[in-house]
Amino acid sequence: MAETTLVGRMGFASGQAVAEVGYDEDCDQGLREVLEEVTGNVLVGEDFDGLVDAVLLWHRDGDGELAVFLEDAKSVLASAGTVWLFTPKTGRNGHVDLGDVEEGLTTAGLSRTESTSVLPDWNGTRITVPGNSR
Repeated sequence: MAETTLVGRMGFASGQAVAEVGYDEDCDQGLREVLEEVTGNVLVGEDFDGLVDAVLLWHRDGDGELAVFLEDAKSVLASAGTVWLFTPKTGRNGHVDLGDVEEGLTTAGLSRTESTSVLPDWNGTRITVPGNSR
């Protein structure tokens, strides 16, 4: 299953807490299910008030300012946490231009470290927080 391979490459492990932001019915359900299986935890929503090991951020053109969502994601990450940004691929409804992603990252003070296009409809970008020492 492509999702199992992807989740392994994304670095998720048992016991990790993962917040999900921007969920809608167009999100990749297979990835979400495998992520919950691997971590052993249900994905927590945007109203979660603790720290998490990772944030899964689904973002589409028209959802609002990406930098704001990235700042919010950054604020709930535990030390060495990671944000995985998923945006619709080119030609898909809600596609986000790479320039807009880069601008959002710069504004939020974040760095892109890896990209993947394993999912049929979504591009994934691994984002780290420079100097995150919580």
